[in-house]
Amino acid sequence: TIDVQYAERIEVRCGMTVTKLLHSVDEQGVKTVTGVEVNNAEEIHADAVVLATGGFGCSQSPDGLMARFRPDLLGTPTTNGSFAQGDGVVLGEELGAELVDMDEVQLHPTGFIDPADPSNPTKYLAPE
Repeated sequence: TIDVQYAERIEVRCGMTVTKLLHSVDEQGVKTVTGVEVNNAEEIHADAVVLATGGFGCSQSPDGLMARFRPDLLGTPTTNGSFAQGDGVVLGEELGAELVDMDEVQLHPTGFIDPADPSNPTKYLAPE
């Protein structure tokens, strides 16, 4: 695994929530990400930060990303897990990242309905 193969160069941490992007601002006002804050407490400084948090297909709250960018899709069942809230998008936006094509939301037309929980908005992806 990557944590074994690159053990001397990277540290893998699990079960943590990034709550803020740490940054510096140069004399021209350019922001550079310098690390992350996790669990509203610990700061981890890094040479590089990759936001790979997924999309916002399960963001169904009235103030969530789906409501902002595709309100017509609110309440639509999804094959995204409950984790797909767009947290990484929000972190970047809070720092001033420009968001593009946020209205381009993919819906998958085939999903299994769990007979034990048919009203669950999260569906299992069905093969075509």
